[in-house]
Amino acid sequence: MDEAERCQRIGFMQSGRLLEVATPADFKAAYPYEVIEIACGDRRRARRELAPCAGVAGVDLFGDKIHVKVPSAAEWTPRLREVLRARGIAVDSARQVPPSVEDVFLYRTREAGS
Repeated sequence: MDEAERCQRIGFMQSGRLLEVATPADFKAAYPYEVIEIACGDRRRARRELAPCAGVAGVDLFGDKIHVKVPSAAEWTPRLREVLRARGIAVDSARQVPPSVEDVFLYRTREAGS
């Protein structure tokens, strides 16, 4: 997906069907969530713990971190830290990051699949 960030226009496909074509900036601008990037000891377990939390729109692995999609990063960052702390998962960092094309793609394909 890194290459898609540098393209002038991209299209998202799912199951052989073109969902939409737009610029990466347009896709990101239309993304309805804020993204919190969390670095922690056990990211797979953290993903399992955070995914069912009410209000969390999605949790995805991104390299050695996880991206958590929420309505408000300012409101949710301390909540997510507390959930992980309560479950014995040490959080190295948690910060808001701009959505990536991959964040948007995962959202759009899930949305189209439901």
